[in-house]
Amino acid sequence: DRLTSVQDTIGQVLKAPSGRGQYASVSVASMYMPAVAEAVPFAIEVAEYAQGKTGRDVGVLAAATGNRSGIMWLSFAESLDQMMDDRQALETDPGYLDFFKRSEDLYVAGSLEDSIWQLLP
Repeated sequence: DRLTSVQDTIGQVLKAPSGRGQYASVSVASMYMPAVAEAVPFAIEVAEYAQGKTGRDVGVLAAATGNRSGIMWLSFAESLDQMMDDRQALETDPGYLDFFKRSEDLYVAGSLEDSIWQLLP
């Protein structure tokens, strides 16, 4: 496979994550541009809820260049097991799952993408 495109975006930190770990959990989604005024505070609400459930700080960044509809949630952990435990805790939590229903008019359907990055020293 050949690399066909590269995206380079500068993000504005709306809620800074604390600390750093061996791994970063990154979730990105696309906001509906007419709903940005509601989608950004909603993203921070989701981060605060996830932080309360997992005990792990969750940051929120919004795209300042490139695709301006982009929003990102970012958290760090020391191991993949910690990341997987956090995901399982959230994905089985009714309150967290309710955020997906509430987001229908704020974010583009199917735009949520999750990734895990290993951070090198």
